[in-house]
Amino acid sequence: MTVIEKIDIKPIQLENQKIKECTEFYLELRSDSVEYCFRFYAEEPVNENDKDLGWETVFNCVKTVARKSNVAGIEKTYTKYKYWGVYIMISGFANDMKMFFKRESEAQELFDKLHKWLYETVNYNPIP
Repeated sequence: MTVIEKIDIKPIQLENQKIKECTEFYLELRSDSVEYCFRFYAEEPVNENDKDLGWETVFNCVKTVARKSNVAGIEKTYTKYKYWGVYIMISGFANDMKMFFKRESEAQELFDKLHKWLYETVNYNPIP
């Protein structure tokens, strides 16, 4: 495994998630895999359907690694919440790797890097 590029992702405030402290948020492109990692504290509503019930501090921590050969595709989209999203669809995973941005230019920059990594570089597979 060779790390091609580690891309720091700037966290944004979502409707039901107000980030308070972020220690890690990155996407790491490797020769044979991709790693998505985030660790942060955020305020989230106790009940998403009734925000008047109050908010609580929660710790979010995810580290996901997928083989490059399992990436089914990538997508850049404008969400109904008025954010730009870049999604990496992984075969066999319950969820996509999702990153959100305030500006289309930030989403496009990541999408272009993913496109180059996925479709324009030679697939390196150290396992025969």
